[in-house]
Amino acid sequence: MTESLRAMLAGAIDYAGLFPPAELSLAETAANYAGYLQSGDRWMLGRLTLPAARLSELDEFAEELFSAGKVRISAVGRGGNDLAELDAGLTEDLKAIRAFHKKHRDRAKVNMIELKIPPAVSPAALGVVVESLAAKKLQVFVEMSVLQIGEVHGAIHEAGTGGIKFRCGGVNADAFPSIDQLTMVIATSAAANLPLKFTAGLHHPLRRFDASVNTKMHGFINVYFAAIASHVLRLRAEPVSHILAIEDPEQFEFTDEAVRCGEYRVATQQIVEGRKVVTSFGSCSFDESREGLRSLGWL
Repeated sequence: MTESLRAMLAGAIDYAGLFPPAELSLAETAANYAGYLQSGDRWMLGRLTLPAARLSELDEFAEELFSAGKVRISAVGRGGNDLAELDAGLTEDLKAIRAFHKKHRDRAKVNMIELKIPPAVSPAALGVVVESLAAKKLQVFVEMSVLQIGEVHGAIHEAGTGGIKFRCGGVNADAFPSIDQLTMVIATSAAANLPLKFTAGLHHPLRRFDASVNTKMHGFINVYFAAIASHVLRLRAEPVSHILAIEDPEQFEFTDEAVRCGEYRVATQQIVEGRKVVTSFGSCSFDESREGLRSLGWL
């Protein structure tokens, strides 16, 4: 394995086994995460992603889950259909996080919260929510649709904290954004220097057709390299779209010194810097990700 690949994927995969399409039980999810923490591939593993409402259920699996070291957790908030429901849900989310920390603060830490914002919430109200959560030492990632790009980016940029969570797929073809849409999100976030977290649909290293959803799925190497290169090289939309569309592994070259994709070269130290903004991607299958890298000879 090269140093550039290690820099690109260190701690990058937030494990979300509870969520579709895997939809594992909490017992299976906790056991898998504990196993990954003890594997030789643990360097790629990021946070355990769970609904905040289910944090208390981890008590049953605490001994196995926490045996390999302190666990970092990203809590998915309850959300809501309007600002009142969002506020009420957040009150319950924070109560659940406090109770969890009271029991397990030496063995686990919830340091990220992911929120789906109702369309009716104004940018000003969103900014207040993000600032209040950041004051509680929680890294906030706001899930947005393509239609919310301008408003959500603006609110988070104005608040001076928080980041963007963007879905790259789902369980059917309609859930997968186009290359142009994903390019817009990456370019807009890079221009505003806003942290990015990706989720859903990133099961394979490179873009490819997948019969299970009858469409082309985005590749996590494509997405990560495009987002990092957009940030550190200030790429325009056209090269970002080109990188996202690549399906041939020969177009990527990993060395200890850099990653090269066609005419674009990002040094390993630049990747380290870019990863401060391109934070992680959620996946319900850690195994698929590492097996895909091994099949290409990259891992």
